[in-house]
Amino acid sequence: MERPAREIPGYYYDKEKKKYFKIQPSGAAPPSSAYSQQDVKNRKLNDKKAESRALAVARERRRINRSKILLEPLAGGLLTRESGYDGLDASEVLAGGLVFRFPKVGHTFALRLSISFASLPESFGHSGTSTSISTNETSRRLAMTWLATSAQAGIAVTAMAGIGELDSPTIILGPGFSRGSDVSIYSSTAAPSSSSLLFAFGTGQGILSLDKQRHDMNWVSPHPVSGESHPKDIFSLEFLHDNPSILLSGGRPGILNITDLRVPVYGRNADIITHPSSITHIKQLDAHRILVAGLNSSLRQYDLRFRKEATHSSAWPQTLSKHSSRRNRHPSRYILAYPDYCNEATIQLGLDVDLESGIVAAAQEQDEHRFPVQLFSLHGGHKLCSPYLSKRRYVEDVANVKCLRFARDIEGRMKSLYVGQPPDIQRFASAEPEEADPY
Repeated sequence: MERPAREIPGYYYDKEKKKYFKIQPSGAAPPSSAYSQQDVKNRKLNDKKAESRALAVARERRRINRSKILLEPLAGGLLTRESGYDGLDASEVLAGGLVFRFPKVGHTFALRLSISFASLPESFGHSGTSTSISTNETSRRLAMTWLATSAQAGIAVTAMAGIGELDSPTIILGPGFSRGSDVSIYSSTAAPSSSSLLFAFGTGQGILSLDKQRHDMNWVSPHPVSGESHPKDIFSLEFLHDNPSILLSGGRPGILNITDLRVPVYGRNADIITHPSSITHIKQLDAHRILVAGLNSSLRQYDLRFRKEATHSSAWPQTLSKHSSRRNRHPSRYILAYPDYCNEATIQLGLDVDLESGIVAAAQEQDEHRFPVQLFSLHGGHKLCSPYLSKRRYVEDVANVKCLRFARDIEGRMKSLYVGQPPDIQRFASAEPEEADPY
């Protein structure tokens, strides 16, 4: 058995190279140095996470004993099939078959807008950092939001086919002054076709809605009051597809409100789901299940029919308890977790779901130990191996991936994954032969 290395003050022991390296001050270390104070701090944190994960896996292996009958060719095969596992995970096969392809003409337009965060407000005569983009396919309208310096701006609604054209009708809207002169617009979502609304917007002071006919703005949520759990800092919104009156909203500090817009209820009597940390994405999977992503590397599935508080045994792992002050101590019970998802503190990271293939594509805070984009099994929660996506290695000072989107760009084929990382758009699709785009 290998003896543990001694801790020598001012030195770091690299387990792979089996050598000690002197720790250099972060400010004085040369760019090529891999052992500055900050680098060593990150290495120790990653080593501790890997060690705790390995211990957890070892504990689980000791708890689970495979039944001997499953080893029998006939009876074991029948029982395995009846339990829902046929030996072939379609999502793993599809993820492993993704290869780099040139983007298809006509399918990169909205995505290109999504990743051009710096230039969108300027195209409408305003300045600020872009925060979201949403498309209403039925009404053929597109909404863009940014952090504006004026209470009369921050939202642009325009025709999808006419962006950039001089005669394209564009409406510039803002939160107004009723809740202060410094209200930030963080998110947006398109309303279903049967709704009387066109879009809903998440802000630093609650939720705004845009009427489809009158094009006027109204506050859906009450004014945040100190001591009350009214929504504020809304980073994600989602309408239920089968019920256009139900709006899901979430943000800081990790409270997901389930609101019936016909009779909205907020505060202590609100219908909520408590996520471990601030919510960044909400995706509906079917009539009852939703996928929620948040900070502190929290990615979970919830069932809207069963929203009980989690028991102690299903709470957040104790190995990360030092960050408990930034988490909700009593999160709701989830039905599936994604333990390898990594996003500690970045609000704008891309995430999308392909229900057909059962794949979740999630952007991550990248470093030398993590890929910029990681694929997960939607129904299993585990990581999926995609060799071509894994080739996108960490490059210092390169922005994180802010936009991911699955799109069916060839009829009869599985959806392609578009990855937007300014200033490029990359497309990953199956390795089947494709016809060239007509020009």
